[in-house]
Amino acid sequence: MTTNTKPTLNSLPVLHYAWLLYKKGFVPLFLIALGASAANQLLTLPISTQLMTIDDPSKLNLTPLSIGLVILAGIIMLWCYSILQSLLYGYHCQANNTFLQAVLVTFKQLPLIVINGFIFALMFMLGLMLYVIPGILIATLFMLYLPLMLFEKQSGLRAFTTSFQWVKPFFLQVVPIATVIFILLMIPSVWPTLTQYIFTGTSLTMERAIDVILMGLLLPLVNAIVASLYIALKMYQQRKVA
Repeated sequence: MTTNTKPTLNSLPVLHYAWLLYKKGFVPLFLIALGASAANQLLTLPISTQLMTIDDPSKLNLTPLSIGLVILAGIIMLWCYSILQSLLYGYHCQANNTFLQAVLVTFKQLPLIVINGFIFALMFMLGLMLYVIPGILIATLFMLYLPLMLFEKQSGLRAFTTSFQWVKPFFLQVVPIATVIFILLMIPSVWPTLTQYIFTGTSLTMERAIDVILMGLLLPLVNAIVASLYIALKMYQQRKVA
């Protein structure tokens, strides 16, 4: 007689293993994220400066150049995520992946990475517009699309459908992991408000420099959590097939 048992996933070991991966490659991961965050700040500077000087966002003067710079900044960040994922998975596999190897491997897939990245961002933004919760559900169910593209060689929408299939049975266990990711990503947004109360007279340049450093610290950790979850669910899929 066989008994049907629901699959289980403990979020704490996933987060713990993410921390171990983060510590193992901290220096190169931090430098990569720091460089990408600095580039993002510079490229989006024209629009961010305007947003600080106008009261109504509808009055924002969007030129082809400023729009192009924002798109380029998004591409750089997506490439950064891919490089971080490649290095983190290499640490897990105990492969001696170098930064150059990660750059070359991810560059070959960059067009699909960019397309899927913008699809994910669009779905997330639409979900947030529908009373926030749908956006969080979308981000949780589809968060594995990038490692599935990179390591399972799944392209296009198949990466999203596979992410949904892998995460769905463990959805309640994955929600705390996704919550940790959202909290980490919110820290740079909350920081400027905190500094106004904690420190007086902080310059805009200093705030932006701190934001770049925070992103350099947090992006590798966020990617380590995603990589750790991918590894855990991949192991479950392998056991299920066996």
